Amino acid sequence: MPTYKEQRRKKLNMIFFFLIAIPIVIFLYNPEMFDFLSEKAQTGIQKIKNQIPKNLREEGELLSEDELAKKFTYTSVESALQAFKPRKLSLTAKNLEYVPTNLQKLKYLQVLNLDKNQLKELVLPADSLRYLQYLSISLNRIKKLPVEIGKLENLVRLDATANLLNSLPLEIVNLKKLRTLNLRYNQFEQIPTHLCDLEELDSLMLGFNQIARLPRAMVNLRKLEYLDLEYNRDLDIVHFIDDFKHFQNLKTLRLTGIKISEADKKRIREVVSEKTQVIF
Repeated sequence: MPTYKEQRRKKLNMIFFFLIAIPIVIFLYNPEMFDFLSEKAQTGIQKIKNQIPKNLREEGELLSEDELAKKFTYTSVESALQAFKPRKLSLTAKNLEYVPTNLQKLKYLQVLNLDKNQLKELVLPADSLRYLQYLSISLNRIKKLPVEIGKLENLVRLDATANLLNSLPLEIVNLKKLRTLNLRYNQFEQIPTHLCDLEELDSLMLGFNQIARLPRAMVNLRKLEYLDLEYNRDLDIVHFIDDFKHFQNLKTLRLTGIKISEADKKRIREVVSEKTQVIF
């Protein structure tokens, strides 16, 4: 008498046979019916796909900061291209004068580090880097950011420390998820007003520039927790003192290296939130 496993195997073989045989018979005797059933099957599959949440259908879902920390960091485009869905690439100190063109093939990239190179311009395949969350281009010689940067809609952190920037493209307002922006050691003489439309910013670093005045629109950045203005030596902070009251989430305010009288320092301490640490 056949055992249970043998009976089960026999049933599975029969099912498999019919799954193969039935479409063949239909095709031989009625090709039109075969095409009809095939079309219905494809329609059914598409309906199932449409019912799956979009974020689960995406091939390269966004990873959290903790998840990204566990991912391997590749140090050349060539090695990254050999990997399955590489998420992190560091091209630090490679003496690059141009961004590698084959970067566009790394469409699942979420962390890109281009620090300490010889870049004078930033040409990014932004259409191909739609999952990018962290971009670091510090210690280069970049004079302006490209308008294409506005296409990096998932960008959370942008570090452009120590470049030659003195303006920002209007398209930067499209970075609706941007939380950290580091522009220290650049050549800004004024803060672009459209920067103040980045309402998700919680960290803004503008130290070591030549900024002379803060725009009134900065009060829109109400989620700021960290604001660095230090060593903008000609900054007229007096006109903005009363506006510091709008930053109720501010934890750290750096004003080192700015000419501020003792009386105005006292006013600033009185205006800011109790939880704000002011560093003069």
